[in-house]
Amino acid sequence: MSNDFRSDVLAGVLGQRLIRRNCPKCRAPHAPSPALVAQYFSAPPAGGFSKGKGCDACGGTGFAGQLDVFELLTPDPAVVETIGDGAPVDELRRIALSRGWKPLVEDALARAKRGETTLGEIARKLPPRYGVRS
Repeated sequence: MSNDFRSDVLAGVLGQRLIRRNCPKCRAPHAPSPALVAQYFSAPPAGGFSKGKGCDACGGTGFAGQLDVFELLTPDPAVVETIGDGAPVDELRRIALSRGWKPLVEDALARAKRGETTLGEIARKLPPRYGVRS
């Protein structure tokens, strides 16, 4: 391992975003455009999505409050060594994924599938560069 970077002192890396929560009073099933779905999913998930229609409780916005979506990388020896060796980000990501790390976008998409937020809100905060998921 390279001595140029003391990756052995890294306790963890946390990434987070706040996204708007669907209003629970007016939330209803919603079918986002196929193009929007294709930005995040290789095939549309079963169960569909939801969106707030707008009501007095949410001031007509369809949203009420915010949700936190996050990712946490707790480095194990392989991750520490990869960082210390100065490996490219893609290599670090591959190793982290193989050890159970869940990217931020995965947390957000799970919340959209549960109807907690919209796919459009995710696209606003986590653009398609985050890639297509299963």
